[in-house]
Amino acid sequence: MNYRQHLPKSLLLAAVLTACGTVEDRHYTDNEFLERPPTLGVDHPPAGQENITRSEVPEKPDKGLGDDVSINTASPLQIKLARPFDIAWHDLEMALKDMKIEITDREHDKGQYYVTYDPDDYQSEDSGFLDKSTSFFKNDYKQAVYILTVEEDGSDSRISAAIANEAEQSGDDKDGYQGGLTDGADKLLLSLYKNMRDELVEE
Repeated sequence: MNYRQHLPKSLLLAAVLTACGTVEDRHYTDNEFLERPPTLGVDHPPAGQENITRSEVPEKPDKGLGDDVSINTASPLQIKLARPFDIAWHDLEMALKDMKIEITDREHDKGQYYVTYDPDDYQSEDSGFLDKSTSFFKNDYKQAVYILTVEEDGSDSRISAAIANEAEQSGDDKDGYQGGLTDGADKLLLSLYKNMRDELVEE
C-alpha cells in the first residue's frame, strides 16, 4: 500500500516548502566577492587657511563698481575703469541710461557718445576735493551736447568729457553752447563717476 496516495496534498506541499527553507544556498549568503564602494580621501585645506570662514571672503557689492572705478585729481578730469574697452563702453551706456541722460549719437569705433546734458543738474553729495573744486560753479548753464570718449588704457579704460563744438550742437542746444567753459564737462564726469561707483548694476 502506497501511503503517499492517502496523504492530503496540503501536507505534501508543506513538507516540500519546509525542506526548501532549510537548504542553505551559499550563492545568496556569501558576500565575500561582492563589489565594495571605494574609500574616499578627505581633502584638507592648505596650511594657513584652516581658519578662513565664509564671512572673511570679500563679497562684491550689490550695486556700484566700488574700487573698480576712480577719478583723477588733476585737470582735465578723467574716469578710470578697471575694465577692457568694450565692457567700459557698455558700462558707460548703462550709467547714462540710469541717469536718464539722453544719448543723441554714438560712434563705437571712436569710443564716443554724444549726450545732451544740463550741468545745473549736477548734485553735490560728497565733501571731498572734487566737490570743493566745483564749488565756484554758477547755475548759469544751459542744456548742451557733450562728447564722452572711452579709450583703452592698458588692460583698463578711461573716460573723458568735452562740450561739443558749436557745429555739433543740435537744435535748441545751440543756445547752450559756451565754448570757453569746460566746467560743464567736469560736472558730467563727476555725476557719472558717482553713479558708476555707487549705483551701477552691470548686466
